Amino acid sequence: DWGPKPIPPRVEGHTYPDASYLQQGLAAYENGEVDTAQVSASDYDRSLKDAKLSKEMKGFPGSGTYMLHWDATNKPTSDVRVRNALSLAFDRVTLTDVVLKKYYLPAATILPPDIAGHNPAAALTGGVEKAKQLMADAGFPNGQGWPADFTLVYATGSITKTIVEFIQNEWKKNLGINVQLNAMESKAYVQWR
Repeated sequence: DWGPKPIPPRVEGHTYPDASYLQQGLAAYENGEVDTAQVSASDYDRSLKDAKLSKEMKGFPGSGTYMLHWDATNKPTSDVRVRNALSLAFDRVTLTDVVLKKYYLPAATILPPDIAGHNPAAALTGGVEKAKQLMADAGFPNGQGWPADFTLVYATGSITKTIVEFIQNEWKKNLGINVQLNAMESKAYVQWR
């Protein structure tokens, strides 16, 4: 028996004015200024390779989902078959486990498992072969007739570019479609969207 749990006399938290808080927090941790810090996706690879940090890292589930938003009022994404095909035509496990080095978990629905209301039965099923069939049914067999100016707009971020480039390549490989990428600064992206 170790006795009663200790009660810390003081807990101090640090806040930062922008998204750089993750990098600043890790630097403060490495300098012994704070006792805990979150490792950002951009520092994750370096932290895994660091002899000291890799032993001190502890994973924890975080609730959040990266998602693609479609313009469902204009072709070709006004067709639900196209939207479903685009969703099914990339491998989420390869994205999360290989490309993102298990920093994130694959999400088949908008709500992750640790959020009330998570419903795994709401996930689309089928994979790449179903995606190809849906695209053919929508009039784009093997990417034929796909608009050359189809663009995926995304907010800049260290990990977002990696994600959208992976998806762009998967769509080319699996559906035969070319997709342009357009990066926007985060604030401009939110206003645009």
